[in-house]
Amino acid sequence: MQTATLAYRHGDWAEAAQAFSSARLAYLELGRPVQAAEAANNLSVTRLQAGQAEQALEAVAGTARVFLDASETGLAAQAEGNLGAALEACGRLEEAEQAFSRSIELFTLTGDAESRALSLQALSRVQLRQGRPMQALGSMQAGLESGGRLSPTRRLLRRLLRIPGRILGNR
Repeated sequence: MQTATLAYRHGDWAEAAQAFSSARLAYLELGRPVQAAEAANNLSVTRLQAGQAEQALEAVAGTARVFLDASETGLAAQAEGNLGAALEACGRLEEAEQAFSRSIELFTLTGDAESRALSLQALSRVQLRQGRPMQALGSMQAGLESGGRLSPTRRLLRRLLRIPGRILGNR
């Protein structure tokens, strides 16, 4: 996995994908499904970086279930987020929305506010692409409200998103 991680950090997607794929197979042969699923998730992210959405989707499929079966809720949440990203890249927006929603639910259970916020922002992007701007605004606002420290740009965006509520009498 170290070779794969190093290749990923250097942007060598082909080498990283090969190494993550090999690691996944090795872990499966050793009877270590959780580690195999982690390698598959990393492979999925690598494939997305390389612009290979279908291969990313193929890699991440089923990994959330492996993590849930092993009571690894945080890893399952991350896997659902990766699944959502792959589905979105494939243009399967309804399924992406469902995956991001599951990711948000699982991150809520783990108490990982920062990752939950990122999933809410991804959900917002999908809702916007589906032509649902009001839901997208709500998801984006929830993501900005629930995350940790915000950059100056995100703080400004959070303030701007509060304006419609104030105009309508909501606080």
